[in-house]
Amino acid sequence: MVDLKEQISKLPEFSGIYFYKDGNNKVIYVGKAKNLKKRVTSYFTHDPSPDIKLKNLLSNIKHIEYIAVNSELEALLLEAELIKIHRPKYNSILKDDKHYLYIEITKEEFPRIVFSRKRNTTNTFFGPYPSASAARKIVGYLRRVFPFCTQKVSNRACFYSHIGLCSPCPSEIMKLKNRQEYLVKRKIYRQNIHNLNLTLEGKLNKVKLKLQQDMQGSVKNEKYEEAAVVRDLLHKLEYISTRFHTPDIYLEGKSSIFDIRLREVKNLKDILSTFYTHINLPKIIECYDISNISGKFTAASLVTFIDAAPAKSLYKRFKIRLKKTPDDAGAIKEVIERRLNHPEWKLPDLLIVDGGKPQVSAMKSILDKKSIDIPLIGLAKRDEEIVIPHANNFRILKLPPHSPALTLIQRLRDEAHRFAHKYHELLRLKYLLAPNLTN
Repeated sequence: MVDLKEQISKLPEFSGIYFYKDGNNKVIYVGKAKNLKKRVTSYFTHDPSPDIKLKNLLSNIKHIEYIAVNSELEALLLEAELIKIHRPKYNSILKDDKHYLYIEITKEEFPRIVFSRKRNTTNTFFGPYPSASAARKIVGYLRRVFPFCTQKVSNRACFYSHIGLCSPCPSEIMKLKNRQEYLVKRKIYRQNIHNLNLTLEGKLNKVKLKLQQDMQGSVKNEKYEEAAVVRDLLHKLEYISTRFHTPDIYLEGKSSIFDIRLREVKNLKDILSTFYTHINLPKIIECYDISNISGKFTAASLVTFIDAAPAKSLYKRFKIRLKKTPDDAGAIKEVIERRLNHPEWKLPDLLIVDGGKPQVSAMKSILDKKSIDIPLIGLAKRDEEIVIPHANNFRILKLPPHSPALTLIQRLRDEAHRFAHKYHELLRLKYLLAPNLTN
């Protein structure tokens, strides 16, 4: 037990998965926790005598391992995957699959998301999940992004259609008399289901890329309302993606979130060292984004990651004073100059700007003006290309979709985009609520 106490003392106060092993190094229990140290400690500080199962479990624990993760959603998905792999003896329902819960996507004209104890149809199944609450939490997270229906089509719209969690509602779609409108609404609903399916498969980046292409296509065809709907969907998805790694990433050598973040930072340094020979391991990274609508209510964000994790206390937001609109490059110049006017703010190891050559060039001009030498890159939205200023020109890098470095850059960009958009919305709301507003 002394050895176990030492192992517990080394556990981080971080969310994650813990698993207990017996004397044969076999996993006998898998659990999840918001705070690994507190949760595991609680097993050994309460009297287990009233609970025979717990007493037997504790007597068989010889070793404790853990995988720290980034969010509750990751913990839920990873816990289910590990239970499926190890079939631990002391987990609540032991080895009988029929007692586990699956997320089921039906094969109907308007697919529904339901929960099932058995895989006995040709429908699509995800799981099994160790508890009903785990499966329902996962679906709850994703439903905010991809609304869907759980009810069969009827004469009335379901309750969830009134709170935005079933949109468009199949029961409402079926009432449409106009064939073209019916087909458009059906396509939107089925696309929601398809995107939810891909997300559960761990293909979040594929979903984001398709949505970005859809938004660009709508803008090109001057379908601005459609583009706005997709834009809002992307904002919700970006919020999830900044907190999300798929279970397979963690299961590679049982990596914890700390291992994954270190791998991302090292990979980024290795890639950029070709262009910046003096670059340090980018422990502190700042990322910038501009948000506006036709140059109005222009807002800028500065988000900081330390060791590949958000450092929210260091986030900054800027109301752009520049009057010429729209001018993203001018806004970038303004915000980086205002940031550099604060010597008390520690300089980062790397600067990232959301944008291509114009944005990178704008930021570099201010760095050169102030004789500040910090590695700088941009992430161009269209093809997720890395833009690097090099020898009075630019080098363009196209990294593999699952590159650790690209994953980190995208996570920073998405968080900067979310934070800038949130401030832009606030500025617009303040304007609309202003007491002297006459129009």
